[in-house]
Amino acid sequence: MELDRRTFIKGAALSGALAATAGLAACSPAQSGESDGGQTGASDAGAGQQSGDWRAAPEPIADIAETVDADVVVVGAGTSGCFATLAAVEAGAKTVCLQKGSMVMTHGAVFGAIGSRWQQEAGYEYDINEMANAHARYNSLRPDIRFLKSIMAESAKTLEWIADETGTDFELVVKGGNHYEYDQPVFMTGHRTTADKAIGLATQIADLATSKGAEFYFDTPGVQLVSEDGRVTGVVGQREDGSYVQFNAAKGVILSTGDYGSDYAMCADLCPWVVGTNNYYNPPYNTGDGHKMGTWVGAKMETPPHTKMAHVHSCIDGTNLTDSPMRTDPFLWVNQNGERFCNEDMEYGMICNIVSEQPGDVYYIVCDATYADQRKTRRNPGADIKQEAVDKAVELGYWITADTLEEAAEAWEIPAEALKETVARYNELAEAGVDEDYGKPAADLGPIAQGPFHIVRVYTPMDVTMGGLMVNGNMQVLDEDDAVIEGLYATGNTQGGFYGATDYDLEVDGFSLGRAATSGRLAGEHAAR
Repeated sequence: MELDRRTFIKGAALSGALAATAGLAACSPAQSGESDGGQTGASDAGAGQQSGDWRAAPEPIADIAETVDADVVVVGAGTSGCFATLAAVEAGAKTVCLQKGSMVMTHGAVFGAIGSRWQQEAGYEYDINEMANAHARYNSLRPDIRFLKSIMAESAKTLEWIADETGTDFELVVKGGNHYEYDQPVFMTGHRTTADKAIGLATQIADLATSKGAEFYFDTPGVQLVSEDGRVTGVVGQREDGSYVQFNAAKGVILSTGDYGSDYAMCADLCPWVVGTNNYYNPPYNTGDGHKMGTWVGAKMETPPHTKMAHVHSCIDGTNLTDSPMRTDPFLWVNQNGERFCNEDMEYGMICNIVSEQPGDVYYIVCDATYADQRKTRRNPGADIKQEAVDKAVELGYWITADTLEEAAEAWEIPAEALKETVARYNELAEAGVDEDYGKPAADLGPIAQGPFHIVRVYTPMDVTMGGLMVNGNMQVLDEDDAVIEGLYATGNTQGGFYGATDYDLEVDGFSLGRAATSGRLAGEHAAR
Protein backbone atom coordinates (compact mmCIF):
# COMPACT_ATOMS: atom_id res chain seq x y z
CA MET A 1 0.00 0.00 0.00
CA GLU A 2 1.49 3.33 -1.04
CA LEU A 3 1.55 5.94 1.71
CA ASP A 4 1.76 9.71 1.60
CA ARG A 5 4.76 10.52 3.79
CA ARG A 6 3.36 13.96 4.61
CA THR A 7 0.09 12.60 5.90
CA PHE A 8 -0.72 10.90 9.17
CA ILE A 9 -2.96 7.90 8.77
CA LYS A 10 -5.36 7.64 11.64
CA GLY A 11 -6.69 4.45 13.09
CA ALA A 12 -10.20 3.68 14.13
CA ALA A 13 -11.27 4.05 17.74
CA LEU A 14 -10.48 1.22 20.12
CA SER A 15 -13.07 -1.43 20.58
CA GLY A 16 -14.68 -1.66 23.99
CA ALA A 17 -15.74 1.30 26.08
CA LEU A 18 -15.87 2.24 29.69
CA ALA A 19 -19.33 2.74 31.12
CA ALA A 20 -19.30 6.37 32.16
CA THR A 21 -21.83 9.13 32.56
CA ALA A 22 -21.57 11.58 29.69
CA GLY A 23 -21.20 15.32 30.03
CA LEU A 24 -20.61 16.78 33.46
CA ALA A 25 -22.09 14.09 35.68
CA ALA A 26 -19.48 12.88 38.17
CA CYS A 27 -19.27 9.09 38.27
CA SER A 28 -17.13 6.09 38.99
CA PRO A 29 -15.27 4.66 35.99
CA ALA A 30 -15.90 1.03 35.19
CA GLN A 31 -13.59 -1.55 33.62
CA SER A 32 -12.93 -1.17 29.90
CA GLY A 33 -11.95 -3.54 27.15
CA GLU A 34 -8.33 -4.26 26.29
CA SER A 35 -6.20 -1.56 24.73
CA ASP A 36 -3.19 -2.28 22.54
CA GLY A 37 -0.38 0.14 22.05
CA GLY A 38 2.94 1.44 23.30
CA GLN A 39 4.25 2.32 26.75
CA THR A 40 2.73 5.67 27.58
CA GLY A 41 0.23 7.61 29.58
CA ALA A 42 -2.87 8.78 27.77
CA SER A 43 -4.23 12.09 26.68
CA ASP A 44 -7.55 13.75 27.29
CA ALA A 45 -7.19 16.20 24.44
CA GLY A 46 -9.51 16.50 21.45
CA ALA A 47 -9.41 14.01 18.61
CA GLY A 48 -7.04 14.24 15.64
CA GLN A 49 -6.70 17.94 14.97
CA GLN A 50 -4.31 20.05 12.97
CA SER A 51 -3.94 23.43 14.62
CA GLY A 52 -2.34 26.41 12.94
CA ASP A 53 -0.71 28.80 15.40
CA TRP A 54 -1.06 26.57 18.44
CA ARG A 55 1.02 28.95 20.58
CA ALA A 56 -1.43 31.83 20.19
CA ALA A 57 -3.50 32.20 23.34
CA PRO A 58 -7.25 32.54 22.71
CA GLU A 59 -9.42 35.13 24.38
CA PRO A 60 -10.51 34.18 27.91
CA ILE A 61 -13.75 32.20 27.92
CA ALA A 62 -16.42 34.32 29.55
CA ASP A 63 -19.59 32.34 28.91
CA ILE A 64 -19.38 30.00 31.90
CA ALA A 65 -22.51 27.90 32.41
CA GLU A 66 -21.51 26.30 35.70
CA THR A 67 -18.78 26.44 38.35
CA VAL A 68 -17.34 23.56 40.36
CA ASP A 69 -15.08 24.17 43.37
CA ALA A 70 -12.27 21.80 44.33
CA ASP A 71 -8.83 21.80 45.90
CA VAL A 72 -7.03 19.93 43.13
CA VAL A 73 -8.16 19.61 39.51
CA VAL A 74 -6.48 16.97 37.36
CA VAL A 75 -6.84 17.30 33.58
CA GLY A 76 -6.56 13.92 31.88
CA ALA A 77 -7.42 10.41 33.10
CA GLY A 78 -4.49 8.45 31.76
CA THR A 79 -1.79 6.79 33.84
CA SER A 80 -0.31 9.95 35.35
CA GLY A 81 -3.72 11.58 35.81
CA CYS A 82 -5.16 8.61 37.68
CA PHE A 83 -2.09 8.33 39.91
CA ALA A 84 -2.29 12.07 40.60
CA THR A 85 -6.00 11.89 41.42
CA LEU A 86 -5.57 9.06 43.91
CA ALA A 87 -2.55 10.68 45.55
CA ALA A 88 -4.34 14.01 45.96
CA VAL A 89 -7.56 12.58 47.38
CA GLU A 90 -5.63 10.36 49.77
CA ALA A 91 -3.79 13.46 50.98
CA GLY A 92 -7.13 14.95 51.96
CA ALA A 93 -7.78 17.26 49.01
CA LYS A 94 -11.15 17.60 47.34
CA THR A 95 -10.16 16.31 43.92
CA VAL A 96 -11.79 16.20 40.51
CA CYS A 97 -10.45 14.78 37.25
CA LEU A 98 -11.51 15.89 33.75
CA GLN A 99 -11.30 13.53 30.79
CA LYS A 100 -12.02 14.15 27.11
CA GLY A 101 -13.43 10.73 26.35
CA SER A 102 -15.96 8.50 28.06
CA MET A 103 -13.36 6.29 29.70
CA VAL A 104 -9.98 6.08 31.39
CA MET A 105 -7.43 5.77 28.57
CA THR A 106 -3.78 4.75 28.54
CA HIS A 107 -1.52 2.31 26.70
CA GLY A 108 1.28 -0.09 27.49
CA ALA A 109 1.96 -2.42 30.40
CA VAL A 110 5.55 -1.98 31.67
CA PHE A 111 6.44 0.50 34.45
CA GLY A 112 10.02 1.52 35.15
CA ALA A 113 11.28 1.60 38.73
CA ILE A 114 14.61 1.38 40.53
CA GLY A 115 15.13 -0.30 43.89
CA SER A 116 11.76 -2.05 44.06
CA ARG A 117 11.01 -5.12 46.12
CA TRP A 118 10.54 -7.08 42.89
CA GLN A 119 14.07 -6.22 41.78
CA GLN A 120 15.45 -7.09 45.19
CA GLU A 121 13.69 -10.46 45.14
CA ALA A 122 15.23 -11.18 41.72
CA GLY A 123 18.70 -10.10 42.87
CA TYR A 124 19.01 -6.92 40.79
CA GLU A 125 20.45 -3.88 42.54
CA TYR A 126 21.03 -0.62 40.73
CA ASP A 127 22.50 2.66 41.87
CA ILE A 128 20.38 5.75 41.19
CA ASN A 129 23.40 7.70 39.98
CA GLU A 130 24.34 4.89 37.59
CA MET A 131 20.82 4.76 36.17
CA ALA A 132 20.42 8.52 35.88
CA ASN A 133 23.75 8.86 34.10
CA ALA A 134 23.02 5.94 31.74
CA HIS A 135 19.66 7.45 30.86
CA ALA A 136 21.16 10.93 30.44
CA ARG A 137 23.90 9.65 28.13
CA TYR A 138 21.38 7.83 25.96
CA ASN A 139 19.43 11.09 25.76
CA SER A 140 22.41 13.15 24.59
CA LEU A 141 22.88 14.63 28.09
CA ARG A 142 19.90 16.89 27.53
CA PRO A 143 17.96 15.98 30.70
CA ASP A 144 18.91 17.45 34.08
CA ILE A 145 20.44 14.68 36.22
CA ARG A 146 18.81 16.15 39.33
CA PHE A 147 15.37 15.90 37.77
CA LEU A 148 15.99 12.35 36.57
CA LYS A 149 17.06 11.35 40.06
CA SER A 150 14.00 12.97 41.63
CA ILE A 151 11.79 10.69 39.53
CA MET A 152 13.93 7.57 39.76
CA ALA A 153 14.40 7.84 43.53
CA GLU A 154 10.62 7.81 44.03
CA SER A 155 9.77 5.22 41.38
CA ALA A 156 9.94 2.09 43.56
CA LYS A 157 7.84 3.73 46.26
CA THR A 158 5.23 4.56 43.62
CA LEU A 159 4.84 0.98 42.37
CA GLU A 160 4.89 -0.51 45.85
CA TRP A 161 2.28 2.02 46.99
CA ILE A 162 -0.08 1.29 44.12
CA ALA A 163 0.39 -2.48 44.44
CA ASP A 164 -0.54 -2.31 48.10
CA GLU A 165 -3.45 0.05 47.45
CA THR A 166 -5.03 -1.90 44.60
CA GLY A 167 -3.91 -5.45 45.36
CA THR A 168 -2.42 -5.69 41.86
CA ASP A 169 1.06 -7.15 41.60
CA PHE A 170 3.99 -6.48 39.25
CA GLU A 171 6.40 -8.88 37.57
CA LEU A 172 9.98 -7.92 36.78
CA VAL A 173 10.74 -7.93 33.06
CA VAL A 174 14.06 -9.73 32.54
CA LYS A 175 15.72 -9.19 29.16
CA GLY A 176 18.55 -11.52 28.24
CA GLY A 177 21.04 -13.06 30.62
CA ASN A 178 23.90 -10.86 29.46
CA HIS A 179 21.93 -7.65 29.99
CA TYR A 180 22.73 -6.55 26.46
CA GLU A 181 20.51 -6.22 23.44
CA TYR A 182 22.09 -5.39 20.09
CA ASP A 183 25.17 -4.01 21.88
CA GLN A 184 23.02 -1.70 24.03
CA PRO A 185 22.90 -2.25 27.81
CA VAL A 186 19.46 -3.20 29.10
CA PHE A 187 18.87 -2.69 32.80
CA MET A 188 16.16 -4.73 34.53
CA THR A 189 14.01 -1.76 35.51
CA GLY A 190 10.79 -2.76 33.73
CA HIS A 191 7.87 -4.03 35.85
CA ARG A 192 4.88 -5.53 34.04
CA THR A 193 1.55 -5.02 35.74
CA THR A 194 -0.49 -8.15 36.33
CA ALA A 195 -3.64 -6.09 35.74
CA ASP A 196 -5.15 -5.88 32.26
CA LYS A 197 -2.26 -3.75 31.00
CA ALA A 198 -1.86 -0.13 32.06
CA ILE A 199 -5.45 0.65 31.17
CA GLY A 200 -6.69 -2.01 33.58
CA LEU A 201 -4.48 -0.69 36.37
CA ALA A 202 -5.46 2.93 35.70
CA THR A 203 -9.13 1.95 35.81
CA GLN A 204 -8.64 0.23 39.16
CA ILE A 205 -6.91 3.36 40.46
CA ALA A 206 -9.72 5.58 39.22
CA ASP A 207 -12.31 3.33 40.88
CA LEU A 208 -10.34 3.43 44.12
CA ALA A 209 -9.98 7.22 43.95
CA THR A 210 -13.71 7.53 43.37
CA SER A 211 -14.45 5.38 46.42
CA LYS A 212 -12.30 7.78 48.44
CA GLY A 213 -14.26 10.85 47.26
CA ALA A 214 -12.66 11.91 43.96
CA GLU A 215 -14.99 12.85 41.10
CA PHE A 216 -14.39 12.09 37.43
CA TYR A 217 -15.96 14.26 34.72
CA PHE A 218 -15.90 12.34 31.45
CA ASP A 219 -16.48 13.80 28.00
CA THR A 220 -15.25 17.10 29.44
CA PRO A 221 -11.83 18.14 28.10
CA GLY A 222 -9.93 20.99 29.69
CA VAL A 223 -9.64 23.82 27.18
CA GLN A 224 -8.26 26.86 29.02
CA LEU A 225 -6.53 27.65 32.29
CA VAL A 226 -7.82 30.33 34.64
CA SER A 227 -5.23 32.51 36.34
CA GLU A 228 -5.21 35.45 38.70
CA ASP A 229 -2.19 37.61 39.54
CA GLY A 230 0.16 35.05 37.98
CA ARG A 231 -1.30 32.06 39.83
CA VAL A 232 -3.32 29.36 38.10
CA THR A 233 -6.61 29.07 39.95
CA GLY A 234 -8.61 26.71 37.79
CA VAL A 235 -9.41 25.32 34.37
CA VAL A 236 -12.35 25.65 32.01
CA GLY A 237 -13.81 22.41 30.69
CA GLN A 238 -16.13 22.00 27.74
CA ARG A 239 -19.12 19.67 27.77
CA GLU A 240 -20.37 17.68 24.82
CA ASP A 241 -23.10 20.24 24.18
CA GLY A 242 -20.45 22.95 23.78
CA SER A 243 -21.14 24.74 27.06
CA TYR A 244 -18.35 25.62 29.45
CA VAL A 245 -17.86 24.80 33.12
CA GLN A 246 -15.16 26.36 35.28
CA PHE A 247 -13.38 24.13 37.76
CA ASN A 248 -11.83 26.25 40.50
CA ALA A 249 -8.71 24.77 42.08
CA ALA A 250 -7.86 26.19 45.50
CA LYS A 251 -4.54 24.35 45.58
CA GLY A 252 -3.53 23.41 42.05
CA VAL A 253 -4.27 22.27 38.51
CA ILE A 254 -2.38 19.19 37.28
CA LEU A 255 -1.98 18.86 33.51
CA SER A 256 -1.90 15.13 32.68
CA THR A 257 -3.10 15.32 29.09
CA GLY A 258 -0.48 13.10 27.49
CA ASP A 259 1.40 14.01 24.32
CA TYR A 260 0.65 15.92 21.11
CA GLY A 261 1.23 13.24 18.47
CA SER A 262 -2.17 13.81 16.84
CA ASP A 263 -1.66 17.55 16.35
CA TYR A 264 0.27 17.84 13.09
CA ALA A 265 1.37 21.46 13.50
CA MET A 266 2.80 20.77 16.94
CA CYS A 267 4.66 17.72 15.62
CA ALA A 268 6.17 19.78 12.82
CA ASP A 269 7.33 22.40 15.31
CA LEU A 270 8.45 20.24 18.21
CA CYS A 271 9.07 16.67 17.01
CA PRO A 272 9.76 16.75 13.26
CA TRP A 273 11.02 13.14 13.26
CA VAL A 274 7.42 11.93 13.27
CA VAL A 275 6.10 14.04 10.41
CA GLY A 276 4.88 11.72 7.69
CA THR A 277 4.83 8.58 9.81
CA ASN A 278 1.77 6.53 10.63
CA ASN A 279 0.33 7.37 14.06
CA TYR A 280 -1.54 4.43 15.57
CA TYR A 281 -2.43 6.01 18.94
CA ASN A 282 -6.12 5.34 19.47
CA PRO A 283 -8.35 7.16 20.09
CA PRO A 284 -6.42 10.17 18.76
CA TYR A 285 -7.10 12.34 21.82
CA ASN A 286 -3.41 13.24 22.20
CA THR A 287 -3.46 16.70 20.64
CA GLY A 288 -1.35 18.49 23.23
CA ASP A 289 -4.11 20.33 25.10
CA GLY A 290 -1.99 20.56 28.24
CA HIS A 291 1.03 21.79 26.29
CA LYS A 292 -1.10 24.52 24.72
CA MET A 293 -2.83 25.62 27.90
CA GLY A 294 0.49 25.80 29.73
CA THR A 295 2.15 27.73 26.93
CA TRP A 296 -0.72 30.24 26.93
CA VAL A 297 0.00 31.16 30.57
CA GLY A 298 3.75 31.53 30.01
CA ALA A 299 5.10 28.03 30.68
CA LYS A 300 8.53 27.12 29.37
CA MET A 301 8.55 24.47 26.67
CA GLU A 302 11.35 21.92 26.50
CA THR A 303 13.77 22.87 23.73
CA PRO A 304 12.91 20.92 20.57
CA PRO A 305 13.35 18.58 18.85
CA HIS A 306 11.54 16.29 21.24
CA THR A 307 11.84 12.53 21.54
CA LYS A 308 9.57 10.10 19.72
CA MET A 309 8.43 6.61 20.61
CA ALA A 310 8.00 4.40 17.55
CA HIS A 311 7.11 0.74 17.73
CA VAL A 312 7.17 -2.00 15.11
CA HIS A 313 3.93 -3.46 13.79
CA SER A 314 2.69 -5.42 10.83
CA CYS A 315 -0.66 -3.64 11.01
CA ILE A 316 -0.94 -0.03 9.92
CA ASP A 317 -4.53 1.16 10.11
CA GLY A 318 -5.21 0.63 13.80
CA THR A 319 -8.32 -1.49 13.24
CA ASN A 320 -6.55 -4.65 14.38
CA LEU A 321 -3.21 -4.49 16.16
CA THR A 322 -2.76 -8.25 16.07
CA ASP A 323 0.74 -8.59 14.65
CA SER A 324 2.80 -11.06 12.75
CA PRO A 325 4.97 -13.21 15.06
CA MET A 326 7.96 -12.03 12.99
CA ARG A 327 8.51 -8.27 13.08
CA THR A 328 12.13 -7.51 13.94
CA ASP A 329 13.97 -10.75 13.21
CA PRO A 330 17.34 -9.97 11.57
CA PHE A 331 16.87 -12.03 8.44
CA LEU A 332 17.08 -10.21 5.10
CA TRP A 333 15.15 -6.92 5.07
CA VAL A 334 14.19 -5.28 1.79
CA ASN A 335 12.24 -2.16 0.90
CA GLN A 336 9.37 -1.80 -1.54
CA ASN A 337 11.88 -1.81 -4.41
CA GLY A 338 13.26 -5.19 -3.35
CA GLU A 339 16.55 -3.67 -2.20
CA ARG A 340 18.43 -4.40 1.00
CA PHE A 341 19.00 -1.17 2.94
CA CYS A 342 20.63 -1.83 6.33
CA ASN A 343 22.35 -4.07 8.86
CA GLU A 344 19.27 -5.88 10.11
CA ASP A 345 20.78 -6.54 13.54
CA MET A 346 19.69 -3.31 15.23
CA GLU A 347 18.04 -1.98 18.36
CA TYR A 348 14.26 -2.19 18.26
CA GLY A 349 13.57 1.44 19.14
CA MET A 350 15.76 2.79 16.33
CA ILE A 351 14.45 0.71 13.44
CA CYS A 352 12.00 3.50 12.58
CA ASN A 353 14.80 5.89 11.64
CA ILE A 354 16.16 3.89 8.73
CA VAL A 355 12.72 2.65 7.66
CA SER A 356 11.38 6.21 7.48
CA GLU A 357 13.80 6.80 4.60
CA GLN A 358 12.41 3.89 2.59
CA PRO A 359 9.57 4.09 0.03
CA GLY A 360 6.24 3.97 1.80
CA ASP A 361 7.82 3.75 5.29
CA VAL A 362 7.63 -0.03 5.03
CA TYR A 363 10.03 -2.96 5.03
CA TYR A 364 9.76 -6.67 4.36
CA ILE A 365 11.41 -9.59 6.15
CA VAL A 366 12.46 -12.29 3.68
CA CYS A 367 13.36 -15.84 4.73
CA ASP A 368 13.00 -19.42 3.57
CA ALA A 369 11.69 -22.72 4.89
CA THR A 370 14.60 -23.05 7.34
CA TYR A 371 13.80 -19.84 9.24
CA ALA A 372 12.96 -21.71 12.46
CA ASP A 373 16.35 -23.45 12.54
CA GLN A 374 18.17 -20.24 11.58
CA ARG A 375 16.53 -18.37 14.48
CA LYS A 376 18.06 -20.83 16.94
CA THR A 377 21.63 -20.09 15.84
CA ARG A 378 21.50 -16.31 15.49
CA ARG A 379 23.19 -13.88 17.87
CA ASN A 380 20.05 -13.09 19.88
CA PRO A 381 17.85 -16.18 19.60
CA GLY A 382 14.18 -15.54 20.11
CA ALA A 383 11.44 -17.83 21.34
CA ASP A 384 10.19 -20.41 18.89
CA ILE A 385 7.48 -19.17 16.54
CA LYS A 386 4.36 -21.29 16.84
CA GLN A 387 2.73 -22.43 13.63
CA GLU A 388 -0.66 -21.23 14.89
CA ALA A 389 0.74 -17.69 15.08
CA VAL A 390 2.06 -17.97 11.53
CA ASP A 391 -1.30 -19.24 10.30
CA LYS A 392 -3.03 -16.30 11.97
CA ALA A 393 -0.62 -13.80 10.39
CA VAL A 394 -1.22 -15.39 6.98
CA GLU A 395 -4.97 -15.15 7.55
CA LEU A 396 -4.71 -11.47 8.48
CA GLY A 397 -2.56 -10.74 5.46
CA TYR A 398 0.70 -9.80 7.19
CA TRP A 399 2.65 -12.90 6.13
CA ILE A 400 2.91 -14.28 2.59
CA THR A 401 4.14 -17.81 1.91
CA ALA A 402 4.79 -19.01 -1.66
CA ASP A 403 6.64 -21.77 -3.46
CA THR A 404 8.85 -19.27 -5.28
CA LEU A 405 10.34 -15.86 -4.50
CA GLU A 406 8.63 -14.47 -7.58
CA GLU A 407 5.19 -15.43 -6.27
CA ALA A 408 5.87 -14.02 -2.82
CA ALA A 409 7.23 -10.78 -4.32
CA GLU A 410 4.23 -10.40 -6.59
CA ALA A 411 1.87 -10.60 -3.61
CA TRP A 412 3.53 -7.49 -2.14
CA GLU A 413 4.10 -5.75 -5.49
CA ILE A 414 7.85 -5.99 -5.01
CA PRO A 415 9.82 -6.14 -8.31
CA ALA A 416 10.61 -9.84 -8.59
CA GLU A 417 13.88 -9.47 -10.54
CA ALA A 418 15.22 -6.89 -8.09
CA LEU A 419 14.36 -9.14 -5.15
CA LYS A 420 16.03 -12.15 -6.79
CA GLU A 421 19.22 -10.13 -7.34
CA THR A 422 19.15 -8.98 -3.70
CA VAL A 423 18.67 -12.54 -2.44
CA ALA A 424 21.46 -13.83 -4.68
CA ARG A 425 23.87 -11.28 -3.26
CA TYR A 426 22.70 -12.03 0.29
CA ASN A 427 23.29 -15.74 -0.24
CA GLU A 428 26.84 -15.01 -1.41
CA LEU A 429 27.50 -13.13 1.83
CA ALA A 430 25.92 -15.91 3.89
CA GLU A 431 28.08 -18.54 2.22
CA ALA A 432 31.20 -16.45 2.82
CA GLY A 433 30.18 -15.80 6.43
CA VAL A 434 31.05 -12.12 6.08
CA ASP A 435 28.59 -9.28 5.45
CA GLU A 436 30.75 -7.04 3.28
CA ASP A 437 27.79 -4.77 2.44
CA TYR A 438 26.44 -3.80 5.87
CA GLY A 439 28.51 -5.61 8.49
CA LYS A 440 25.84 -7.79 10.05
CA PRO A 441 27.26 -10.42 12.45
CA ALA A 442 27.90 -13.75 10.78
CA ALA A 443 25.54 -15.54 13.18
CA ASP A 444 22.65 -13.56 11.70
CA LEU A 445 23.52 -14.44 8.10
CA GLY A 446 21.66 -17.39 6.68
CA PRO A 447 20.84 -18.47 3.12
CA ILE A 448 17.47 -17.94 1.47
CA ALA A 449 17.41 -20.93 -0.84
CA GLN A 450 14.88 -23.54 0.20
CA GLY A 451 11.19 -23.10 -0.53
CA PRO A 452 8.59 -22.33 0.48
CA PHE A 453 9.63 -18.69 0.87
CA HIS A 454 8.18 -16.20 3.34
CA ILE A 455 7.85 -12.42 3.11
CA VAL A 456 6.44 -10.49 6.09
CA ARG A 457 5.38 -6.85 5.75
CA VAL A 458 6.32 -4.53 8.63
CA TYR A 459 5.78 -0.85 9.49
CA THR A 460 7.27 1.37 12.20
CA PRO A 461 4.36 3.64 13.17
CA MET A 462 4.74 6.41 15.70
CA ASP A 463 3.12 5.95 19.11
CA VAL A 464 3.68 9.17 21.07
CA THR A 465 5.88 12.22 21.36
CA MET A 466 7.86 12.70 24.56
CA GLY A 467 8.53 16.31 25.46
CA GLY A 468 6.65 19.15 27.05
CA LEU A 469 6.44 21.77 29.76
CA MET A 470 9.47 22.15 32.01
CA VAL A 471 8.92 21.35 35.68
CA ASN A 472 10.87 21.16 38.93
CA GLY A 473 11.23 18.18 41.25
CA ASN A 474 7.75 18.81 42.67
CA MET A 475 6.30 18.68 39.13
CA GLN A 476 5.48 22.40 39.31
CA VAL A 477 5.52 24.06 35.88
CA LEU A 478 8.22 26.67 35.29
CA ASP A 479 8.05 29.88 33.27
CA GLU A 480 10.64 31.17 30.79
CA ASP A 481 12.73 32.50 33.70
CA ASP A 482 12.64 29.09 35.43
CA ALA A 483 10.39 30.48 38.15
CA VAL A 484 7.45 28.41 39.41
CA ILE A 485 4.02 29.18 37.98
CA GLU A 486 2.06 28.86 41.20
CA GLY A 487 -0.83 26.45 41.13
CA LEU A 488 0.24 24.62 37.95
CA TYR A 489 1.71 21.13 37.60
CA ALA A 490 2.51 18.86 34.64
CA THR A 491 3.01 15.10 34.57
CA GLY A 492 3.82 12.26 32.20
CA ASN A 493 4.18 13.17 28.54
CA THR A 494 2.81 16.65 29.18
CA GLN A 495 6.05 17.50 30.98
CA GLY A 496 9.51 17.84 29.52
CA GLY A 497 13.00 17.33 30.80
CA PHE A 498 13.10 13.55 31.09
CA TYR A 499 14.06 12.55 27.53
CA GLY A 500 16.03 14.22 24.75
CA ALA A 501 17.28 11.69 22.21
CA THR A 502 15.73 10.96 18.84
CA ASP A 503 14.18 7.79 20.23
CA TYR A 504 12.64 6.52 23.45
CA ASP A 505 15.16 4.99 25.86
CA LEU A 506 14.83 1.20 26.01
CA GLU A 507 18.00 0.81 28.07
CA VAL A 508 16.57 2.03 31.38
CA ASP A 509 13.42 0.10 30.66
CA GLY A 510 9.81 1.13 31.19
CA PHE A 511 10.20 4.72 32.30
CA SER A 512 7.54 6.13 30.01
CA LEU A 513 4.88 4.61 32.26
CA GLY A 514 7.18 4.66 35.28
CA ARG A 515 7.77 8.40 34.92
CA ALA A 516 4.04 8.96 34.29
CA ALA A 517 3.06 7.06 37.44
CA THR A 518 5.69 8.65 39.67
CA SER A 519 5.27 12.20 38.39
CA GLY A 520 1.52 11.83 38.84
CA ARG A 521 1.87 10.69 42.44
CA LEU A 522 4.35 13.45 43.28
CA ALA A 523 2.22 16.15 41.67
CA GLY A 524 -0.92 14.95 43.46
CA GLU A 525 0.80 14.85 46.83
CA HIS A 526 2.46 18.25 46.45
CA ALA A 527 -0.64 19.99 45.10
CA ALA A 528 -2.74 18.61 47.95
CA ARG A 529 -0.24 19.98 50.47
